[in-house]
Amino acid sequence: MRNNDAIFIVAVIAVALIFGAVTLSRAGEALSALRESAVPAGAGGQPRAVDAGRMKSLIEEKRLSGHEADFYKPLPQ
Repeated sequence: MRNNDAIFIVAVIAVALIFGAVTLSRAGEALSALRESAVPAGAGGQPRAVDAGRMKSLIEEKRLSGHEADFYKPLPQ
């Protein structure tokens, strides 16, 4: 192996190590930012009172649909 080949290999390894260190550093920053901005459990608001009689009359008058949403999924209990 020539001297130039050894220098090239050392340079490539050094660049790879620097690239890996920068990547891991940025990934750590991104993960910590995600943890800080995560919405806490129970932050979805408060349940509201629904007038069932009014809802039923609106459905009967065809002013409100009686069909559930296409992508409705019940919340886990």
